[in-house]
Amino acid sequence: MLSHDRKGKYAFILFYTAIIYHIANIMNAKKIPMPRYITFSGNGSKILNILSPNKATIVDFTKIIFKKVYQVDYPNNGLTIINPDFSKESTSKGGAMLNPFESQEYKQIEEIKTILLGTDNHTFAEGRMRYGGVNSQDIIDSTRRFIDFVFDLNNDFSFYQRFDVDIQIMDNVRETCLRDIEAYLEKGINQKIQMLQEDGADDVIEETFFFYPLVGILNAVVREVYNM
Repeated sequence: MLSHDRKGKYAFILFYTAIIYHIANIMNAKKIPMPRYITFSGNGSKILNILSPNKATIVDFTKIIFKKVYQVDYPNNGLTIINPDFSKESTSKGGAMLNPFESQEYKQIEEIKTILLGTDNHTFAEGRMRYGGVNSQDIIDSTRRFIDFVFDLNNDFSFYQRFDVDIQIMDNVRETCLRDIEAYLEKGINQKIQMLQEDGADDVIEETFFFYPLVGILNAVVREVYNM
C-alpha cells in the first residue's frame, strides 16, 4: 500500500536520503573512499521496497547522493546494495557473532564512536562538548542545505519517473520541509536534555544534531501531504 502512495512516498525519500547523506558526509570528512558495498539489516530496511521494488533504482539513487557529497564520479567498480531476505535475523546474527560472549569495554566504544555535529559537513564533536556550546543557527542553516540537496536531486534523478511520486505537490512538500526548522530543533534538543537529566547524566553531546529537526520535518510532511 505504501509503495503505491504517490504522496506519502516523499517522506520515505527524505528519510532514506538523510541516512545516506549523513553517512556520505562522515566518510567524506574522514577521507574514506566511496563504498563498494552497503548492507542494510533490521525491519527498517524494508523501506527500500517502498521506494522502489527495483534494486537498480535504489543503487542509482544512492550513488548519486554519494557523488554529489564527494563531488566526484562514482568509482568504476560501482556499488552493490545487500538487503537480506531475513533482515531482522541478520541484525541478530551480527550482534551475536561480534566477539561472542565478550562484552566490549566502554573505552573501545568511545574509540570508534564518531559524531558529525550537524552544524556543517565536516565538524565532529570533540572531547566533552556540551549541548549549550553549539550554535543552533548553524544547524538550522545545515538543515536548509540538506532540504535543498534532496529536492535538487530531482534534476538528475527524476522522482516522478524513478519513484512515481505526485510531482505536482513537490514544491509544496519542499516548503513544508523548510518551515519551522528552528522549532523542531529546539524541541529535539530540549527533549534530549530532559532525558539526560532524568537519567542523571551530564549534557555532553552524544549524538549528531542532524536528525533532530528532521523528526519534526518528517512528521509535518506525513501530516500535511494529503491536504495538498
